[in-house]
Amino acid sequence: MRLINEYEDEFVLLQGFQEGESSALKYFYDIHYHALWNYARNLIEDDLQAEDIVMESFLKIWDR
Repeated sequence: MRLINEYEDEFVLLQGFQEGESSALKYFYDIHYHALWNYARNLIEDDLQAEDIVMESFLKIWDR
């Protein structure tokens, strides 16, 4: 039963993200940042550039 509530919560957060709610952006940023940073870091082997790539990616998504 708990998994259903988690999925429902994420669905609500996704809707909020699409509607421009900053708390939803923060949620998705917090749960995906580290994995995305690791992926970018492995591609370019530069910590600061990897951070910039992740931040810019989230900004572009947010602007759309």
